[in-house]
Amino acid sequence: VIINRALGSQTLHDANFGRNQNAEIVTAAENFPLFIESKASHLPEWPDIKKTMLRFVGLWIVSHMSFLHMYYKKTKTTDESFREAEKKIFKISYLKRYKTKYYLKKRFPGIHDFLVRVKRSLSSK
Repeated sequence: VIINRALGSQTLHDANFGRNQNAEIVTAAENFPLFIESKASHLPEWPDIKKTMLRFVGLWIVSHMSFLHMYYKKTKTTDESFREAEKKIFKISYLKRYKTKYYLKKRFPGIHDFLVRVKRSLSSK
């Protein structure tokens, strides 16, 4: 059991959704923005909304994929569907710009977090 401070606890087992449906991440990354666009593109502020939405989805993908990488590493398991999802995700046009961020977060999380703090401190001035 891993303690989740916000929710209490979470039981880990092989059928936890999100750890073994890796192809669904690719499907969501491809189709979610299109779905939102089909519902909201009529809004006058759609260009700004779209930019914000794509950034949100990109950062979520990076966070979730890096979480899955650490999960597989910690449990000493491998999942070929995860490797396939990694390859496909960063071929999606709006996600290509997040490939370096993902690499840093996956391989060098301390450096990634340091760079985020530096960027945040520079942009707040």
